[in-house]
Amino acid sequence: MTPEAMAVLHARAFSGQGRAWNADEIAAMLDSPHVFATFANHGFALTRAVADEAELLTIATDPLNQRKGVARGLLDRLEAEGRVVILSSTAHRRAPHSGIDFDNL
Repeated sequence: MTPEAMAVLHARAFSGQGRAWNADEIAAMLDSPHVFATFANHGFALTRAVADEAELLTIATDPLNQRKGVARGLLDRLEAEGRVVILSSTAHRRAPHSGIDFDNL
């Protein structure tokens, strides 16, 4: 997926929720050796890893495919690959668009 396609998907996923990232911003992030993109049908996630810490920068799912497990699948892959560990103490209590209850992971 190109940065342009990622920007379009990011804008659709976060419509009405603030400013989405544009293609130049996404390309600049991907130029970093510490930023990784993980893709799924109808979604993607960007993570940044430095030393022994990882951070989920964004996760975006096409609105027509939200609440169908796309984001959950991306999070599962990131966790399995060791790119991110989800801790309820550092996450929002509930991601409203994902249906994920971080307190019960």
